[in-house]
Amino acid sequence: MGNYIRARQLWLKDAVVHSRELFGNYQGEHFAPDTYFPLDRLPRNQAGDIVVCLTTDEADPGKEPADPRAPWWRYRGSFPVTQYWRKPKGTWSQDLQVRVNARRVYWASNVEIPHGIAYENFDLVERFHNNSPFCFGITRKAPASLATLSYRAR
Repeated sequence: MGNYIRARQLWLKDAVVHSRELFGNYQGEHFAPDTYFPLDRLPRNQAGDIVVCLTTDEADPGKEPADPRAPWWRYRGSFPVTQYWRKPKGTWSQDLQVRVNARRVYWASNVEIPHGIAYENFDLVERFHNNSPFCFGITRKAPASLATLSYRAR
């Protein structure tokens, strides 16, 4: 659901990775190729949980129109939100990664996404093992309040 808020900022432990940095040269009409970031780049919160965040770079993501053929995709909020994945301490394996891809145009159209390419899919992935919870959430809180980052948050 990244394109719903036109998410362009992936908050890792050591950097914010902008969608244009990864996919800025992509000119296709489908998903840009998947990119993975390993466990050692994933931030943790004070409890030791993994918490990876995704945000828009727009102050008011509801201001721009969405695909006119699909008005239901227009973001109706007047404020940005943070999407995040949380993996509780002790529940992950060493192959845990975050996966992202992006789109330059809205799905099933050639309508360009306002302000450029944005993350579309944002997932934590690892090989299956029993009792392995993944928690997805959306909040108004800033990423720096959800996880410990080793750089100065913007």
